[in-house]
Amino acid sequence: MIPAPAVIEGPDFDAQLQDLPNSDGVFVVWAGDASTYLAKTSMLRRRLLRILRPGEPSRGSLNLRSIATRVEYWLTGSRFESGLVHYSLARQHYRDGPSSVWRICKILDRTFARAVPSGRWLVRAFPKKGEARVGVPKDDHVAGDATKARASA
Repeated sequence: MIPAPAVIEGPDFDAQLQDLPNSDGVFVVWAGDASTYLAKTSMLRRRLLRILRPGEPSRGSLNLRSIATRVEYWLTGSRFESGLVHYSLARQHYRDGPSSVWRICKILDRTFARAVPSGRWLVRAFPKKGEARVGVPKDDHVAGDATKARASA
């Protein structure tokens, strides 16, 4: 059972968002009555300020300021509680469940989710420049007579 949410009404979110705590939470941004954006975060005020900042949306970042009508949020005590509240809200708001993702998979004719290694892992796996850890023979190197005699003995 999820407690009742705290609600912030638009269109001017700035003053109300400044009073929010910067702690764990789950939020739903409503665009009218039908469309929702559900997310969880460990820094509620910072995340909502970034999503609802005034001005032009910068390239590659989400800006819902122009379409948001209200924000509902739930303060949580831990990441675990945030996960439980997020899961319950996802089941409540997205009743289709994973079927919508499966439809995307059929359209793309491949899996929708992709595993991407972190940047640090790539640096360790593929160093830019380094020396070989094992002794590598020199190109066109011919062994001396003493080495040949030991090898054939």
